[in-house]
Amino acid sequence: MYPICASRINIYSPNWQEQGTFVFFNDSIPGVSFFNSQRPGNGFAIGFWETGTEAFYFPSVESEEGLRDFALNQNYPNPFNPSTKISWQSAVGSWQTLKVYDVLGNEVATLVNEYRPAGKYEIEFNVAQVSRPEIANGVYFYQLKAGEYIHTRKMVLLK
Repeated sequence: MYPICASRINIYSPNWQEQGTFVFFNDSIPGVSFFNSQRPGNGFAIGFWETGTEAFYFPSVESEEGLRDFALNQNYPNPFNPSTKISWQSAVGSWQTLKVYDVLGNEVATLVNEYRPAGKYEIEFNVAQVSRPEIANGVYFYQLKAGEYIHTRKMVLLK
C-alpha cells in the first residue's frame, strides 16, 4: 500500500493565459500517477500518466456540457501560405479521416487516418510537407469522415 500524494500544476498557453490545472495523485500502482484536469469553465477530464513517458491517457469522460455534435470548422488562416490550421470536434469516438483534395478530386494529403475518441482536435496542414511537386495556387478541399459524419470545406492557397 502506497500513500496518496497530490500535487498541482498550472497549464498555460503560449500567450500566458491559464488553460487549466492538472492535479496529480500518486496512488497504489508504482509508476502510474492518476490526475484530474480542471479547465476554465465547466470542462474537466480524468486520466492517468505513466512515469517515464510523455503520454497522458484520457478515458472518454465528458462534462455536463459535453460535445453533442460533429463539426468541421473553417481553416485559419484562409487564404493561407504555406500552412493553415484545421480544427474539428467529434461527439463520439470513431475512426476518423481528414484528407485534402484538389479541385479535380485528386487526393493531395491524408492528415488523419485513425481512431479518435470524442473531443476537439486541431491539425496543421503545411504544403511544404506534401510530396507532390504540383501543389500550386488555387482552391483545395478538406474532408472529414467520422463514422457516418462527412463534411467538406473549401480553402485557398496563395503562394
